Amino acid sequence: KSEDDSDIIGVCELIRSWKDKYTAFIHSFYIDKEYRKKGIGRKLLGKVIDILKNDDFKKIELTVDPDNKAASQLYEDFGFKKIILRKNEYGRGVDRDLMRLKL
Repeated sequence: KSEDDSDIIGVCELIRSWKDKYTAFIHSFYIDKEYRKKGIGRKLLGKVIDILKNDDFKKIELTVDPDNKAASQLYEDFGFKKIILRKNEYGRGVDRDLMRLKL
């Protein structure tokens, strides 16, 4: 939420893997454009990682647009590793990097 608690400025949606109950998948991670480059994404991702560690998750996976350098760098700063480029993940020409963090 914003400083005055009136607006939602960031969202992180998670799902548990169907194949492995100890793996969480970040389905979406978004910070409002007005609030980017202020450390909010870093703070939110750090909190999400802490919560998942405390809930005994062993891995976090996500996909990211290979052209989204800012997001890729954020995830890499937290220790996420690129695993594979998934070609046409969201339709023809819409590729995604699969990234994974071992907790």
